[in-house]
Amino acid sequence: MVAHHRQDALRWMAPHSMWLNGVSGLNGAAGRPAILRFQGDDFMDEMTALVETRPEALPAWLAVPETWRAPAPEPPKDMLSPTQPLSQARARQVQLARRQGMIGGAVPKPTPQTDGDLKLFQPAQDRFYMIAAQLVCARPGLPDHRISAAKQERVRFVIRRLVPAAGTNGDFDPEAKAASGNDLVEEYAFVPFGDAGGWWQQLSPSHRNQLAPDEERLGLFPTAYATDGRKRRLLLGALPVARREAYIGAAFGNASGNPPPALDPAGPDPRTLLWQTEVSAPWVALEDQASTLQSALVDDYASPEGLSPSAGDLVATARAQLDAYRARAAHIGWLMLIDARRFLQTHFPVLWEHLRGAPTPRPLTSAEETLRDLLQDTNLHPDLIDALETDYPAYAGNIAESFAAALLQLTDSDIANLESAETTFDWPSSNTDPTPGYPPFLWLAAHPAFLPDAGVPTPGGWIDPNAQMPQGTAIQDIEDALAAALPAQPTGPVPDLRPPRQVPRGEEPWFTVRCVFERPNCTGFAAPVVSAPSAPFQMASFFDPDAPARDIRIPMPIDISPAGLRKFRKGAGFMVSDLFCGQFNRFKKVTFGDLVRSVLPWPLHKDLPGGAASACKGGGGNAFGLMISLSIPIVTICAFFLMMIMVALLDIVFRWMPFLLSVFRIDLTKGAKD
Repeated sequence: MVAHHRQDALRWMAPHSMWLNGVSGLNGAAGRPAILRFQGDDFMDEMTALVETRPEALPAWLAVPETWRAPAPEPPKDMLSPTQPLSQARARQVQLARRQGMIGGAVPKPTPQTDGDLKLFQPAQDRFYMIAAQLVCARPGLPDHRISAAKQERVRFVIRRLVPAAGTNGDFDPEAKAASGNDLVEEYAFVPFGDAGGWWQQLSPSHRNQLAPDEERLGLFPTAYATDGRKRRLLLGALPVARREAYIGAAFGNASGNPPPALDPAGPDPRTLLWQTEVSAPWVALEDQASTLQSALVDDYASPEGLSPSAGDLVATARAQLDAYRARAAHIGWLMLIDARRFLQTHFPVLWEHLRGAPTPRPLTSAEETLRDLLQDTNLHPDLIDALETDYPAYAGNIAESFAAALLQLTDSDIANLESAETTFDWPSSNTDPTPGYPPFLWLAAHPAFLPDAGVPTPGGWIDPNAQMPQGTAIQDIEDALAAALPAQPTGPVPDLRPPRQVPRGEEPWFTVRCVFERPNCTGFAAPVVSAPSAPFQMASFFDPDAPARDIRIPMPIDISPAGLRKFRKGAGFMVSDLFCGQFNRFKKVTFGDLVRSVLPWPLHKDLPGGAASACKGGGGNAFGLMISLSIPIVTICAFFLMMIMVALLDIVFRWMPFLLSVFRIDLTKGAKD
């Protein structure tokens, strides 16, 4: 154990050069850590050269408020020399070069501290920020404290969030934010907490210069420099601006030190998320498509008075749309059943054996019984079953009445055939057998409901709106019962699934940085030495409109004549499978007019070419795929013109054309060669 005397009391200071230059403003003030700004991916080399050769110029790299319209002044980088290891000999060389005027010239002035809020931008926006400070002994001359790794001494920094105190109406000025010790602002410490990312713990005013338990600490690294013939040590750390979403999305706690009640260290159970992804999501999509089709058919039948000359066409079109939906719903429904069956077998093995009627090692829990009842009670309405059996006798007696029955009717051979099918499922006509290779039973997860007015010809297969099975309710009820019945210990592999983090809307939050010195083996001075807060700052979002941006140059082909375009290599290749090849050939002859008419209502509606798409096969019956090569320059031209067409159309609504592009005249080679 090591004892320290009162004369060895420590304090955090800004870099030494900022004491001497008398930096004005919050950022770079002598008693608080400084935030340095760098531009360019070589910022580490730049920083190393700056510290090694011109440490007195550090104030010129201070971060100040800026936007892409008014960027911060660029520091004089030409005064920096290439970096070399800072040995004692090298330090003497640097000092001599300075005296002789071989390195740089006059010390650049500090970056002027303009008015405005300090916002730090993302690395993708070509901005990088470092926190810079020195740990000194509170003695005359403020010598650097030598950090001893052998004594487990550590230097780090923490991110603190600043929030207006109650009664301030959400407003506080920069001085209040910078003070971070008055009643106008509350300070929160970030505490990591499992997969949830972390949470913000409120700090009382008397504890803001202390560390919260388990508070996130980020690393500082030392770098040596020479000034006036003496070596000093500067401590630097990279500010994690790219973690903005994690900081903003974290929940708030209070000064008690306990996480927010709603915060789950692991987030939602990944098993529940897996069910939502593989079963609930496609089920909801089928339900939405059924609702859309139902609305379209209602609109088509809205005026029955004038239907008599075209009643047959109307019925035929409606029937074709209904059959197309049923084919899609049946195919997707079978695939849903595969995923649901595997989920129950993996995560509810006892419940699955119970559904099969097999012996179980234990009785079902009450939560499992609730889930079982929901699976068995999610039924197709008898009216829909009757309509399907009347229209398609091939499936008579082979329509699963419930979700549970459909799960049990699915066999291993059905699963193998579904996952190796080389054709899409096509809804059979009334006098055809079920499609080979697909299950011999039907189960529709959703179906449009429509009951036309009396006297209006119908295509058949319609059901009363009140006769729908309760899809929306069933989906959510099954999902809730499943989450409640999941065993505490997983019975199978669990995927790493996490929901997207929700970022609250509103005013951009404020942050500050405090540097920390810890020496756990020290007697009489066990408390960490925490610095004053840095200048308050905001973190820009990835799409911040004020952010600077890296210039992107997309060269277009110069010679766009056929003679010139033919010279471009078709270097972008698509590997197309045999099934994709079949779909590709199916739609080769589809025109733009066909696509437009396919989305128009009757009588302008025209279905796209139907029929099942099969794999491409050669004369000997062997399946084959395709290798499609494209010319990227030509694709770029197409993309540009399509974009301009869409922009011109949407300009009618948004009126954005004057702000979309700027055109500048430059000297280039002529489009076609002389």
